[in-house]
Amino acid sequence: MDVAIATCRALPEPDADETLYKAALTRAGLDARVLAWDDPDAPFADATTVVIRSTWNYIHNLDRYLAWVDAMGDKLINPRAMVRWNAHKQYLLDLEAAGVPVVPTLLARRGEKLPLAAAMIERGWAEVVVKPAVSAGSFETRRLKVPTADDIAWLDGLLAARDMLVQPY
Repeated sequence: MDVAIATCRALPEPDADETLYKAALTRAGLDARVLAWDDPDAPFADATTVVIRSTWNYIHNLDRYLAWVDAMGDKLINPRAMVRWNAHKQYLLDLEAAGVPVVPTLLARRGEKLPLAAAMIERGWAEVVVKPAVSAGSFETRRLKVPTADDIAWLDGLLAARDMLVQPY
């Protein structure tokens, strides 16, 4: 197999472009197969090249996913360091520190308490988007104006397990 196109076993929605991508590789004379990164029986070892395509469920198993990324070694087209950096949205703060304009971002680390209403007032944010720092497809994302007790309980519950971002809407 020339190219393994990495996906996941359970896609959150159909990937209409997957067939087009695989067909283009086939027309170019390459033996391409779509394999799930989270399938322990997927024959990635048989591939000459691995391309990350739609590995959307990595957000629920980040450590396992990054171990898989590392295990692909040099056959992975996507640079491993870039995949690791991009997996956690702290990269927004890295870009900001490098002078790249980004949406203002507050990062709350796992285990911290975040006084959300006070943080919003301090920053002049009347409405915010709150989301996990490792996420995709709007997973556990909320748009909030005035955080309610339910919103704070939701955020506290998530912060017990993961880093969270707050950004102005």
